[in-house]
Amino acid sequence: MVARLRTQGSKVVAIAGIVITLATLILPVVRTPQTVALEGPTAPYGASSTTLSGYYIPPVDQGTRVTIVITGYSPSSLYLSVFSTAEGGLATIGTPILIIHNFSSPLVRVSFVSPSTQPYGIYVFSGNRTHFVIAVDGNWSGYYFLRGYTSEGLFVALVGLLGYSYFRTWEKRAALEEVARKEASSGGAKPLSALTLSLA
Repeated sequence: MVARLRTQGSKVVAIAGIVITLATLILPVVRTPQTVALEGPTAPYGASSTTLSGYYIPPVDQGTRVTIVITGYSPSSLYLSVFSTAEGGLATIGTPILIIHNFSSPLVRVSFVSPSTQPYGIYVFSGNRTHFVIAVDGNWSGYYFLRGYTSEGLFVALVGLLGYSYFRTWEKRAALEEVARKEASSGGAKPLSALTLSLA
């Protein structure tokens, strides 16, 4: 019974690991309309009255529009730019796709069409110790973060498969030993007629 329970438990672990691995490979490339709201600045002002905030946007589908809305800031205190980036980081690539400065109105809405399927970095240079709220609409995967868990999924699957193999062998051995005990027990007891003849 113990061997069977451990075998089933290992099987469940292996299946869970396989599911996790497949999820980390498939879900990050399934892109759907997304909206994210963020606050800034991301870095404190400290002794300075200016700071730079960076926001990473996962790969966006080619030909789809990305819309950026910024509110809640002091007028003439922000400078916004958008660059292509390498996956997973904020290092800029090439020339800026969008540059906006002199935010004089209480709300600014800007957008651009993604020229290719790629990630983007949104950079906001803020001054006068202002704060702001930034909302981004676009077409990317809401599960992009799962890409970082593929190795964990493979590890769980491997542990489960090894455990299943070990406990399955143990279960079969225990079953064979049980059969052997039953056969030995039935073979060792003499029939009643044989006992009667031997006593006569």
